[in-house]
Amino acid sequence: MKNLKVGKMRKLRRTLPIVLALTLVHAISTVNGFKDGAPESLCGSMIPSHGSSPQTGPNPYKVVVSKTSVKGQEVVDITITSVSGNDDFKGYLLQVRKPGEDRKAFGRFNEIIENDLGKALKCFDAEHSAVTHNSNKPKKSVTFQWTAPNEEDAEYEILFSVVKSYNEFWTHQPHEEKIRVTRDATATTTSAPVIAASDDLLRRWREAYKGCGDTKGCFGMPGKCIDNFDESSNSPSICKIMVTWEKKGSVNEFQLTGNLGSAQNGYVAVGFSDDAKMGRDSVVGCGYRATSSEKVTLQRYHNPSGTNPNEKFSDPNFKLTATEKTYSEGNLFCKFTQENHAIGDLDIDFDKPHYLLLSTANSIGDDYLGRHGIDDKAPGPQAIVITDNIIMGADANNWLVQLHGGLMVIAWLLCASTGMFVARYYKQTHVEVMPCAKAFWFSLHVFCMASTAFLTICGAIVIIIKKKGLYLTATHPILGIIVVGLAILQVFIAFLRPHPNTPMRPYFNWIHWGIGNSAHIVGSMLLNTKTVTDLIHERL
Repeated sequence: MKNLKVGKMRKLRRTLPIVLALTLVHAISTVNGFKDGAPESLCGSMIPSHGSSPQTGPNPYKVVVSKTSVKGQEVVDITITSVSGNDDFKGYLLQVRKPGEDRKAFGRFNEIIENDLGKALKCFDAEHSAVTHNSNKPKKSVTFQWTAPNEEDAEYEILFSVVKSYNEFWTHQPHEEKIRVTRDATATTTSAPVIAASDDLLRRWREAYKGCGDTKGCFGMPGKCIDNFDESSNSPSICKIMVTWEKKGSVNEFQLTGNLGSAQNGYVAVGFSDDAKMGRDSVVGCGYRATSSEKVTLQRYHNPSGTNPNEKFSDPNFKLTATEKTYSEGNLFCKFTQENHAIGDLDIDFDKPHYLLLSTANSIGDDYLGRHGIDDKAPGPQAIVITDNIIMGADANNWLVQLHGGLMVIAWLLCASTGMFVARYYKQTHVEVMPCAKAFWFSLHVFCMASTAFLTICGAIVIIIKKKGLYLTATHPILGIIVVGLAILQVFIAFLRPHPNTPMRPYFNWIHWGIGNSAHIVGSMLLNTKTVTDLIHERL
């Protein structure tokens, strides 16, 4: 029996390095897997960070284009599909380049992808210059709309990478036909509009942009329109839509501006939401109707859950006070203050993070906002609070989220698993090694579990700083609080550990075992509610 036990322990001892290696591989592979889309760092190589090499055999996937000869600003449909029509794929990255030019992507992709199977990506500092997946769900085909550049007569090639499975992917594949683009001198640009040199209009726009990122927060569409505004120019490029926010004492002040061009009717609107999608939103619309007695209106609307159209809120001034409503030469300027409020099933507290959603259209009714086009809306890249004096349009800085995810991965996938494994199977090994007059297994167990608690607390502090508070509005943060509490409680109980030969020791053993396993289970649930990939990259 003794020999059998010794043999069993030797076998378990040999398995520990394997378990640790598998744990590390799992953590690394999970971190490098981009289920929500390729990050900007892969724009150049177009090779997924999956730890394996691309396939060298025939590519079972292809690209189909609607036309290969177009004028500048003309839209081309580009589709990724399988050669056979039956092979699914999980991920992709596609961009358009000039042959031989590896550090620049050309044209602009529509941010709305067919059936919500992807998203536009910024590559080489150019907004919407590539497309990638937004989930690892199997896809038969995906179609994108690409607007050709209008810079010169040139030929462009389509490059794409396709991921069939984690270890099976084809990268940097060129489409067999090049797209020939002829510059169109009569085409109008889809970038930010340029305003005429009217003194009153210039004054209003300069006032709107003044203080962005310094004394107030600003979010504009398209792209970097706020950064590109030139205060000294008599014909500056302006945002198609822009919203600014500022905390003045106890007052939440906003300004909503937009360019309607020559339209006789239209609106610009900002939605406040708990996610970056339409639905469950509190919306403020600044509208203009040339034939109405009250030409400029400011109204709160409600976008219910699902696909229902927006509906006018019953009390026009509910928690909303207009301080300016102006229409000038095709441009709308609306200033307003608003208080915390509940609308539908959504609570809006401006001291807590919310996403901003911008939209515009040339249609507005008495009690509804007209349907906007797919290019006339923009979700904010990150949630903000009223005191965030930032400029949005570029990608959000998520390094704190990445740090939070990394700390949790190390804590629960490595340290906690190792500490529990050692305590369970290594009590009879390396008995001659006594660091600090303690058994080897015990010292290693204490180190691992103390590291788990420390890293968990650090990770919690990091994400609280990032989110500017603790908001228990979803499963993930609730589980996070539970796991932090269990980790701290486990360390505290460890200090009360009675001597092995005392009557209280069996009770301690069961309590210590129960709390430890509960913490490990909740920690696993925590990572499942917000996958490791999401925590590290929040992209793919």
